[in-house]
Amino acid sequence: MKTIRVGHSRLYNARGGSLLGRDEVLLRFPFGVIDVEAYVGPNPRHTILGFKVGPPQPKAPEVRDRLSRARGYDWPSPEKFPADLYTELVATEEIQVDDALAVAFQGRDKAARDEMLRRAAEREPSLTTALDYVAGVLGLCLHSLCVRTPIAEQHYAYRDEGTPYAIGTNVRVKVRATYKWDVSDEGLTVTKSRMPTLRRGRTWEKAAEVLAWLLRAWAADDPVLEFVSLFIPLERVIPELPMMGKDGWDQKRSAILAIIEKDASAQDRNELSKFLTDLRSPPPPLTSRFKKWATDTALPGWEQDIMAFTQFNKMRNLLVHTGNRRVKSHITVAADDVRTLEDIAARYVSLALFGDANVYQTRPSHGGSPGI
Repeated sequence: MKTIRVGHSRLYNARGGSLLGRDEVLLRFPFGVIDVEAYVGPNPRHTILGFKVGPPQPKAPEVRDRLSRARGYDWPSPEKFPADLYTELVATEEIQVDDALAVAFQGRDKAARDEMLRRAAEREPSLTTALDYVAGVLGLCLHSLCVRTPIAEQHYAYRDEGTPYAIGTNVRVKVRATYKWDVSDEGLTVTKSRMPTLRRGRTWEKAAEVLAWLLRAWAADDPVLEFVSLFIPLERVIPELPMMGKDGWDQKRSAILAIIEKDASAQDRNELSKFLTDLRSPPPPLTSRFKKWATDTALPGWEQDIMAFTQFNKMRNLLVHTGNRRVKSHITVAADDVRTLEDIAARYVSLALFGDANVYQTRPSHGGSPGI
């Protein structure tokens, strides 16, 4: 077995900052087997991969001969890269590989390079955890401008000599199905007939507050952010359920007080009795409220809605309430999960605000199985 060093980097545009006393600075943060180097200066130490995307080419027969007015774009965005000052964080770790793979990689064999980059990408969860720590420390201790504008993330496999490293990059691409809108006289008549009116008792101002959160979710680029954001408009419209009836709550509390009076010591009796007397009935959980609503309204596929929402709520709680950012280690928020939740949120928000669930279709089939 031989040792190969792999790494993962994150590059930020440190716009708004400047260095005094020297042109650049390098700090080192050791984390056991992981080592992080933080460079701040005008010249990143690694090559930054980039590419150009051409303008879209119409493929539908009815518009195939039309030239698109949309422009191509560069990645990274020229708004972020190049910059006058960068923060470059690189986390590295040594891994053991077979001798044959190591020799082939050092000899610049393409298959070996691809395999080493794949193994480097496998180390991303632990390496980016170290990057998160260092980025957070720099942002808190120096200034958030150091790490506020991410440019790119890349992973590496380092060679001993010659070409210093093989390099790969992570680019998120959101792909959505296209849509067609019939704007003929007949089509516009259908469109106008579908324009909803608010349900009685709702104001357009309050409805706008819910729809604004739905717009934020639709505009999110990060799938985890989009997934979590979709819960906000949905939670705003899920009907409340009455708490446990006062008679039932009082009956259970009296029964427990009798047990305390009989079996607890004098000191414990007073403390426990006061605690129980001050205790209030907890509100029904969100999943119970959604289940009751979905069951009562019985939209097509409501049983699958309940199962998906229950699972998604568990995922959201792990992401938000445990503060666990390493979703790839513990939770997988797949594109299919986001589309399914988007479908649920759109239909039930429309039902709550306008009285029907006649919305666009986000997916060809209903339901889905989120992964944990």
